[in-house]
Amino acid sequence: MLGYARSVNNDIEYLSGSATDLPFEDASFDHSIAITSLCFVDTPAKAVSEMWRISRKSVTLGLLNRNSLLYRKKHGNGAYRGARWDQWNEVKDWFTELRPHIDQLQHATAVFFPNGNLFARIAEFIIPSAIPFGGFLSIHLRKEY
Repeated sequence: MLGYARSVNNDIEYLSGSATDLPFEDASFDHSIAITSLCFVDTPAKAVSEMWRISRKSVTLGLLNRNSLLYRKKHGNGAYRGARWDQWNEVKDWFTELRPHIDQLQHATAVFFPNGNLFARIAEFIIPSAIPFGGFLSIHLRKEY
């Protein structure tokens, strides 16, 4: 993947690393974000702990939701092959050991209808994100100050 990335844009410095052992000092960044990448990590709690360590202010996660129509349609197929599909009641356990403690924790879901047709796009504006059946779990953790 690094070779491909460099072939697309060689003006960027790319680093090789592991989500569970990030090659950065503590509090190197204000924020860190992982969108669907943790779905392919065997120890996501360790990866979140690393993100928390390198972030001064917050961590945002985007995960695939096992309680969704997207799961029923895409699980095990194409780019979703091998991906872990998570549930909020399991994901929240990833955060119990984080230090400093979490000051604010928000979560919501989105993408309720996986086909993306006109009906789906209109419905996304109507359905509240608090309904737990969207295909995408969005989680935001803010540190204590």
